[in-house]
Amino acid sequence: VSYPHYSTSLSIGTASQLSEQIAKLEDRWGKKLERLLDRHRGKWKLYVPIGLSAWYFYGMLINSVRLGTRATFNQTVEPVGSIWMVNPFRNFIAVFTPTGIAVTLVGALLVCLITKKGYVWFSGYKFIRDKRGFDILPDCQRRCDFVVFRRTGYVEKWRVMVYSLCIIILAVFVRQA
Repeated sequence: VSYPHYSTSLSIGTASQLSEQIAKLEDRWGKKLERLLDRHRGKWKLYVPIGLSAWYFYGMLINSVRLGTRATFNQTVEPVGSIWMVNPFRNFIAVFTPTGIAVTLVGALLVCLITKKGYVWFSGYKFIRDKRGFDILPDCQRRCDFVVFRRTGYVEKWRVMVYSLCIIILAVFVRQA
């Protein structure tokens, strides 16, 4: 079956159209960047050391998680001396290791779920808070959220997501050890 109005080749347009679109993007984002730099002019001397020290200590936390799991599930003969590593190069690089990515993803997931943003993203329901402080779902007339959650099958989906996430995290940590 042939569809005459669909093309199998990717057509971006002429070079002049592409350069015009790139120029529009540069103008739009250039103005936003200039406004951001004007707003924070002179504060970069404060932000750079704060950012570097936060990166260093976050890398130290990640190294402590990695070395702590190695000390707990030690399969080698040599013991782990201390879980705190002060080497700046290893602390800066630790953020990009599999342990660092796993710790970052788990932390983002926890923050997302604690702030109830994940409830809205994962379930698809936007809850309404009533005057008593309860979260009411839009299709639920003053009933418990869990009843609707169980009835619509979201409990099983959440359970599968949480179990698979735990298995992935355990696999990463066991592999690191």
